[in-house]
Amino acid sequence: SGRTPVTSSTVSVTGPGTATQLAGTTQPSASTVAGVAFAQQPVVTVRDAAGNTVTGATTAVTLALASGTGALSGTTTVNASGGVATFSGLSVTLPGSTTLSASAPGLSGATRSSFTHTGEPEAPTSVRVMTGTGRAGVTFTAPASNGSASTSYTVTAAPGGVTATGTSSPVTVTG
Repeated sequence: SGRTPVTSSTVSVTGPGTATQLAGTTQPSASTVAGVAFAQQPVVTVRDAAGNTVTGATTAVTLALASGTGALSGTTTVNASGGVATFSGLSVTLPGSTTLSASAPGLSGATRSSFTHTGEPEAPTSVRVMTGTGRAGVTFTAPASNGSASTSYTVTAAPGGVTATGTSSPVTVTG
């Protein structure tokens, strides 16, 4: 009907290229407590030169401290699955500011953003209990904050298991 057929050239669609680099795709929690597993664990992705995830990569990826105090604790090397290395149970042992680095054989590494980890507060000191009829008052000296202050104190009476909570000294248990 007067139309000329047109033939297009062949278009090839290929998957990701060869793995060349690592990229930090999930950072640890921005603020953590030393010695406690990060609430948000790091995730590292194996990528090609164009930044595509290499979904067939099963590379062993290792996280280490690039800077900071203490040590990285937990399983620091995991094998990628589908090009993604998901870490779990990691923590840093001492308070301070830390930067993590990711590495894998034959790939350019990735440095993670710096994050801060505070110390857990110490236990109260100079604890004294004063009893009376049907109640007990507990006085104490609040600990140094160590970067992570206590926001409440709970006292449990034994026997009986009756509890009372307060934000400072004294805390009185009734019952």
